[in-house]
Parts: sequence; structure tokens; C-alpha cells
Amino acid sequence: MGRQIEFLMVGDDESEFIDFIYASGDQLIDRQGNVLSKDEIIHNPKLTQIYIKSPQVDIVKDFTGSIDTFFSYVIEFIRSEVKDKRIDCGRLYIETTGLTYDQRIIRTEKWLEERYQYYKKWIVKHTKISTDKSAYVGQMTYSLYKAGGYKLIHHLGKPEYDYVFEFEK
Repeated sequence: MGRQIEFLMVGDDESEFIDFIYASGDQLIDRQGNVLSKDEIIHNPKLTQIYIKSPQVDIVKDFTGSIDTFFSYVIEFIRSEVKDKRIDCGRLYIETTGLTYDQRIIRTEKWLEERYQYYKKWIVKHTKISTDKSAYVGQMTYSLYKAGGYKLIHHLGKPEYDYVFEFEK
């Protein structure tokens, strides 16, 4: 079980969010726990799954050498992707409950849920929500959609469809 917010943010929208993460004192890391720079992220479109990590937290790895997302206290950051003439949805996600190795149910740390809410509030404040209330879109991403004929796609467990956004000005 977990919590997530879905969004469409590319270009300047994503860049501003990444700046906010670093300015907040957190780090962005890859699946192996390597700390990434903003340039490494922005200039690598294949790097779609990264994690937000507090520098005070140690990484716990599973048997494959990848991050154990529950025991490492990280927030999953799936980046929006531009492919052909479509922009795929991204998300922030945290696991809120998990199982210990002896099958006991445990909850994540309260501070991690608060950190997730902190980043979620930034997204809500700096983007607009779709009419069906399922995802948020950044202004630059929406401009690409309107000007270039991009289709905005929801791919996280739902059928693909084109979002509808209402902007009040």
C-alpha cells in the first residue's frame, strides 16, 4: 500500500521541481543508490525511475543490488517521458506499509509521509489538475500539448487516454 500523485511535467516544469528538491536539502538517486546531479537527470531521458532521499538516511539494498524502497525511506519519482508525439504521466510514490522479513506488517516513518506531502503540495501549487482529478500538468508541458499536438497519456495502470485540463485565469 502507498500514496501517489500523478503528473505531467517535462522541460522547465521538471527542472523547477528538481531545483526545489535540491533546495530542500534532499538528494536524487538512481536504483543502485548513486547520487545524481541535475544535469545527469535532465540530459538522460532513459533515466525514468529515480528516488528522493534524505542525506541522513542510509540505503538498504535487496538481493539484486537495487534499493529496497520501503526500508530505505525513499520517495519514488517516476519522470514524465516524451516519446514520439506523446507525453507519458509520471508520479511520486511512497510505500506506507510493508512486511518485515518475518512477515510482520509495519508502517513507514511519519517524517517520510510528511516529506512526501511536502513535495505533493509543491506539485499541486505549481501545476493544474485534469478535469477528472487524476493528474496534474505543468504549464510548459501543457503548452507543448497545445502547440505541438502532443498527446498526454496516463499509463500508470489505467487505459491510455487524452487528458482534459481546465485552466482558470
